Amino acid sequence: MMKHIKIILSLLLFISLSFIENVEAQVVNNIDVAKFSEIVKDKDLQLVDVRTAKEVMTGKIEGAINVDYFGENFKNEIAKLDKEKAIAVYCRSGNRSGRATNILKDLGFTKIYNLNGGMKAWKSSKMPVVK
Repeated sequence: MMKHIKIILSLLLFISLSFIENVEAQVVNNIDVAKFSEIVKDKDLQLVDVRTAKEVMTGKIEGAINVDYFGENFKNEIAKLDKEKAIAVYCRSGNRSGRATNILKDLGFTKIYNLNGGMKAWKSSKMPVVK
């Protein structure tokens, strides 16, 4: 009897963890350059560059607004964006934007895209940038 209970509990735990992982996947989508380049064509998308102003001066993806992840008002500034609309974020390498997605989730954003590899991957794929 005890063995059956352990098996049932193990199955329930597995199912619960799978559900949580699937919910996470629906909120944050870590995507490659090809997919990101398609996503940014959506006029309703909020495109956010979380690099510093100095980094942005080297080039950004057209249409992106800059909200510096290291800025003292990052959380307040990012919270001003529309939580009902999809948001796509990127940084230099994908590290800061990956951390930014956690903040976005905590703020209630539900459709978040993160560019894997950041601007490094974007530029190495010969994608366009504007200054």
